Amino acid sequence: MLLQHYPVKPAQMAMSYMFALILAMDTIASGLRFGVEGLSMNYYIMNCPFAEGIIKNTVNMALQSDPTLAAGLVRMHFHDCFVEGCDGSVLIDSTKGNTAEKDSPANLSLRGYEIIDQAKEEIEKQCPGVVSCADILAMAARDAVFFAGGPVYDIPKGRKDGRRSKIEDTINLPPPTLNSSGLIRMFGQRGFTAQEMVALSGAHTLGVARCSSFKHRLSNFDTTNDVDPTLDTKFAKTLSKTCRAGDNAEQAFDSTRNSFDNDYFYALQRKNGVLFSDQTLFASARTRGIVNGYAMNQAMFFLDFQQAMVKMSMLDVKEGSKGEGCDGSVLIDSTKGNTAEKDSPANLSLRGYEIIDQAKEEIEKQCPGVVSCADILAMAARDAVFFAGGPVYDIPKGRKDGRRSKIEDTINLPPPTLNSSGLIRMFGQRGFTAQEMVALSGAHTLGVARCSSFKHRLSNFDTTNDVDPTLDTKFAKTLSKTCRAGDNAEQAFDSTRNSFDNDYFYALQRKNGVLFSDQTLFASARTRGIVNGYAMNQAMFFLDFQQAMVKMSMLDVKEGSKGEVRDNCRLIN
Repeated sequence: MLLQHYPVKPAQMAMSYMFALILAMDTIASGLRFGVEGLSMNYYIMNCPFAEGIIKNTVNMALQSDPTLAAGLVRMHFHDCFVEGCDGSVLIDSTKGNTAEKDSPANLSLRGYEIIDQAKEEIEKQCPGVVSCADILAMAARDAVFFAGGPVYDIPKGRKDGRRSKIEDTINLPPPTLNSSGLIRMFGQRGFTAQEMVALSGAHTLGVARCSSFKHRLSNFDTTNDVDPTLDTKFAKTLSKTCRAGDNAEQAFDSTRNSFDNDYFYALQRKNGVLFSDQTLFASARTRGIVNGYAMNQAMFFLDFQQAMVKMSMLDVKEGSKGEGCDGSVLIDSTKGNTAEKDSPANLSLRGYEIIDQAKEEIEKQCPGVVSCADILAMAARDAVFFAGGPVYDIPKGRKDGRRSKIEDTINLPPPTLNSSGLIRMFGQRGFTAQEMVALSGAHTLGVARCSSFKHRLSNFDTTNDVDPTLDTKFAKTLSKTCRAGDNAEQAFDSTRNSFDNDYFYALQRKNGVLFSDQTLFASARTRGIVNGYAMNQAMFFLDFQQAMVKMSMLDVKEGSKGEVRDNCRLIN
């Protein structure tokens, strides 16, 4: 049964949330078996029963003050899981002897740390030393999706916090210059299918991208094209205008930057993908069908996204004494002797660390040493999707925080230059299908991309085209306009940058995917149908997204002694 998502008024939210949660949990419980022993949906039910409520409340309050943080939490969770697993290592601060992940160039724009810190602090008051930062982050991301209007899903808990956070580990993060093939390959290495890769890419329905991430698309793109040919001409001008403000200028990924929907896929269809790695999802025949499917069917995108997110939240999870995985390692700060994941170039634009910090702080007040930063991050991402208007879903908890956060590990992150094939391969290596990849790509319905991630699409794209040919001409102009502000100028992934919906898929259909790796989902025949499906049916996107998110939240989870529960999400105990 597919979930149909509708905008919910505040008075209706509680009942709608409960109904969707029950429905989603029934779907997940009947169709998903966790591959990580020791994790469970009710991991904290006995030893810290208030943890999830604290995280949800922390995320909700933060998003009410700043809805753009939804994208930050989801992105932080992704950057955590794709480096050393969902172990909260992205939360760790750098020290004199170590540059942590968060100080990687790829993580410098991450936001929401204070949310995790606050949640952790409150939880520690109730259950000291019980909830890991890794679990807090996973749940915060989940809740962010929900509060942004995305699907309801749950994730297994029980992660341990990782003890490693090295800037060099962030090499695992996919750059915004990856084409579809590169994205498929990179996600495939983490066990994700092309479907799952596109679904996770849908997280760009929230947030923004900085000009530095897409400005390469706007001029001297390749030997043939000045502007990325996959970029719509008008949108290229928009991006160029954005970039006039400098490299840090922000461009929403879609028109609903704070809403979790499938508008990101619509943007790709319009060749309005901000990043090259966005637009490539539509440009590539391998993923175009997925983009079209999500653009047509938001429910399908939601379902695939939540499944991919659950899967991602289980990446390399630390259990017991184990470290690294979906372990919150992206939260770890760099030190003098170590450059952590968050300081990787791929993570420099991550936002929301303060949200994780805040959640961790509050949780520590209730349950000291119980909830991991990895779980907090996973749940925060989940909740960010919800509060942005996305689907309700839950994830298993119990992750442990990783003890490693190296910038070099971020190489596992799919770059925005990946084409559909690369995305399918990369997500497939992480166990995700092409459907799940497209659903997760729908997260681009939130947020923005920086010009530096898509500017290569706007000029000298390749030996034949100046502008990325998968990009709508008008949208290419929009992107070029954005990039006039510099590499950090931001371009929304779709027209609803703060709303979680299926507008991202509409964007892909219009060849308005900001990133090449977005538009490739529609450009590729392998994923175009999925994009169209999600564009037509938001409920389908929501359902697929939440299932993909649950799946992602279990990527390489640390449990038991394989990790730890950090006292401070930014520092290894």
